[in-house]
Amino acid sequence: MTTLGQLLRQQGIELALDGQDEPADSALRSLFARDCPAIESDADGSSRLRLSDQNDQIVLTTDDELVVVHGRFGQDRFDLANKSVRARTTAKAANQLTKLRLWFAVTDGLKQAHAVGKPGKPATLTEWMQQHEEEAQRLQRQVDAMGLAAEKTHNLSALVFEPALLSEFRQREVPFRTAITAYHVADIMRLHILSEAAKRITRKARFDPQERDQYLARKDKLSQRAVQLYTTARDCFNQVGASSLVNHCEEMIAGYASSTKAAAPSDSRVRPELLPTIGMLAAAHENSSWQKLLEPADTTLQNTVRAINGMADEKMRGNLEAHFAAHVVSIARRLPSPADVVRLLSKVEELKSVVAADTHINPARIDRYRGLILRERSDTLPLLGRTTG
Repeated sequence: MTTLGQLLRQQGIELALDGQDEPADSALRSLFARDCPAIESDADGSSRLRLSDQNDQIVLTTDDELVVVHGRFGQDRFDLANKSVRARTTAKAANQLTKLRLWFAVTDGLKQAHAVGKPGKPATLTEWMQQHEEEAQRLQRQVDAMGLAAEKTHNLSALVFEPALLSEFRQREVPFRTAITAYHVADIMRLHILSEAAKRITRKARFDPQERDQYLARKDKLSQRAVQLYTTARDCFNQVGASSLVNHCEEMIAGYASSTKAAAPSDSRVRPELLPTIGMLAAAHENSSWQKLLEPADTTLQNTVRAINGMADEKMRGNLEAHFAAHVVSIARRLPSPADVVRLLSKVEELKSVVAADTHINPARIDRYRGLILRERSDTLPLLGRTTG
């Protein structure tokens, strides 16, 4: 029987076995368009060209996915751009083809969520993964786990790679794509909420109770919709057995529930009829907003820091950080008592739990905020001395 190398050389194709310099996949696909008695057809419509070595074969699936199995390949891998797989065994081919299909589902899901392929967004999955490293790693781990599960459907010594054996994993692609779309639309809403919160807390204008009510209504509506989408994503991830992603969605849903529950008792509204003048009303609302920031359950400052650190635009990130620092000092200046300032210092110290050494707002900047507050409110130092002593 013709060897793989002989057959390819007859077609003018040189197949590199180090896995780094494959020939054009279109040339390999062209083999299946030729009249060749050695080409076999599977029940599912896939075509196969088996060669003399034990595992050497080329398979073209019904979705035009090209799978080349050769025992002398240097590594197992897939190529999204060319819809191709290179593997050393049929079991590894099952692993790589499953991952190829799942990453296609991820790409489609991101496109439907308008997270990829839109103006101002990453053009490709690779660019998106570079810009969203943590999320990409989470997906990578889950897709790798599902690829290993698919590998078990093929006997390690099997001589034939059969795409039909992956039918169970094919059924996971649609819910996986739906989950990716729902999750990232919800995440866009989450970032919008954080961004608006950052803008409000760094704004120096006088407090407007009507604007605040409108903001809270928008936030509540977006939060409810985000919870619905995270729930859809969780259920779809659960359907395909993506347990780690299910747990992450649960964390996001629980975070919204905790935030809503914590905000409910502290969301005090001053009724106009209880105050004699509009000026007193505004002052009372302003003071109420400061006091709310100091409550143990309030996460406004932390959410603002997360939003600023999460912004891709470096200039905007720097401007918002400067406004944030000035705003925190402004709050300290206006707090009525040193005890309130101590509470603010405690909230500022808590910000270290949501930052890292390499983020824009990092522990060193947070220590700077503390120093600026103490410089502004030196009357707090004796109280701090008693507290720490």
